[in-house]
Amino acid sequence: MTAYLIVRICGFPREGEFKLHSKEADAWMGNNLFVGMLNHLMTILGVPQDGVLWVYRKALKAKIGRLRITAGLIHDPCLTEIGDNTIIGNNSLILAHYIKGDKLKIKRTRIGKNCTIGAYAIISPGVTIGDNTIVGAHAFVPKNKKLDSNSVYVGVPARKMKKLKK
Repeated sequence: MTAYLIVRICGFPREGEFKLHSKEADAWMGNNLFVGMLNHLMTILGVPQDGVLWVYRKALKAKIGRLRITAGLIHDPCLTEIGDNTIIGNNSLILAHYIKGDKLKIKRTRIGKNCTIGAYAIISPGVTIGDNTIVGAHAFVPKNKKLDSNSVYVGVPARKMKKLKK
C-alpha cells in the first residue's frame, strides 16, 4: 500500500525528452528513488526476487512476465516490458533512461519471451529484443537498437553472431 501511495504522489514517468527539474523529470526521479530504496530494503530483509517482481507488477504497473531467473537490476521497471521465461543474468543492467546535458530522455525498453540476458550485460533505453534471443555476458546493447528474434548477440557494442534454429 505504501508503495502505491508513493508512486501515486510522484506520478508515473512517461516516454519523452524533458528538461531536468521539470514535472516529468521529478516524477521519474521520485520513482527511481522509490525503486532504489525498495531494492535496498528487500535485499536487507532477504526478500526473494519473486517478491520484488510482484511489487514491481502491482505497485509500479510494470509489464514484467514470469521470469525464470533474475539477478540483474531493472532500473526503470514501470518503463520496461519483459516477456515470460526470460533469464536476466547476474549484475546485468536494464535501463529506460539516460541524461544528456540538461535533458532527461526516457524511452521504453522491451525484452521478448524466452530470452537470456547474460551476466554484466547492459541494455540501454529504447532497445527492443525479439523473442528467443540471447545477449551474451558483458555485452552492451546501445540505445534504440532492435535485436532480431531467434539470434545471439555479443560484444561491445552488441553484434549479431548467429541465427538460432526455431
